[in-house]
Amino acid sequence: MKLSDARLLSFDCYGTLIDWEFGITETVSRLAAPHGVHPTEADILALFASHETHVQDANPTWTYPVILAETWRRMATSMGLPDPLSDTDQCELDARAFASSVPDWPAFADSHEALLDLQRRCKLVILSNVDNQS
Repeated sequence: MKLSDARLLSFDCYGTLIDWEFGITETVSRLAAPHGVHPTEADILALFASHETHVQDANPTWTYPVILAETWRRMATSMGLPDPLSDTDQCELDARAFASSVPDWPAFADSHEALLDLQRRCKLVILSNVDNQS
């Protein structure tokens, strides 16, 4: 099938339009730096992939912000950041900051122009597996 034959295109938002990897690594780096921890991008993404998968699998009804907050708590422990038991306030502030960072994750540089171009050709349906509130 040729693109010119398509009447409708559907695609995922995160990873296609939104650079979630950059958003996550920038947020984790910003939250970890005051604690003297400077993980690499590869370390951050590996920790995120591992912990987020476990949190989602164990809690399929949780909303994505709640999943992200718990993912942060587990990542923070893995990175040696303030222990949730000894510094609950800081850990929870960081967990909330991480969970609310999604709107700050940047679009890829070409997303806007590509959407405008595609929109001229067919209807667009952007999908994501996040909850409606998020």
